[in-house]
Amino acid sequence: MPMTLLIPCLPEQYYIIPLTINYSVLDLECNLDCVPNTVSRAEVNNVLINTFSNGGSNVAMVIKRHSP
Repeated sequence: MPMTLLIPCLPEQYYIIPLTINYSVLDLECNLDCVPNTVSRAEVNNVLINTFSNGGSNVAMVIKRHSP
């Protein structure tokens, strides 16, 4: 579980958005903001983490950057 929480929080720390894997053909009818083949830089303030496990246990967490 710690890695499941740690890895999605890295974009908040380093201001990067990881690339979208297995994305090779652009679909003009699909209006999603994908990050194809390269890492993008942006300020990330919120992260959504979905975790699924055997037996039907599901968890969704939203982590927000702390601002003093």
